[in-house]
Amino acid sequence: MPNKNKKQEVCVYGLIKNKNGETLFIKRADNDTHPGLWELPGGGVDFGEDPKASVKREIEEETGIEVDVKDPVRVFSTINDDKNKQTVRIVFSCTPYVLDKITLSSDHSNHKWILTDSLESFTEKRM
Repeated sequence: MPNKNKKQEVCVYGLIKNKNGETLFIKRADNDTHPGLWELPGGGVDFGEDPKASVKREIEEETGIEVDVKDPVRVFSTINDDKNKQTVRIVFSCTPYVLDKITLSSDHSNHKWILTDSLESFTEKRM
């Protein structure tokens, strides 16, 4: 029988590359959770929402960029025993329709394009 005190959440992120092969990262605002953290655009999946629709929505909300969501490139899970919580994270490859302007949400203070050799090594340390 499942333990009702345990929680599970699903988070999705978009791996967006520019024509130079650099990956888009956004920085959390000082007044937001995890202030100053650089991350891929994304967020939580709402109950009943398809993960691909969720990452599309989150990217547009956080950056103003509309994307075509492709296949997942990485899926991983972490457990926080102190909070009785499991978080499943899915990183999708995303192709922007137009990449001329980034409009950040109030939850983020900056963005930058970073040339990354390995998304796997970054996500294991940061997410």
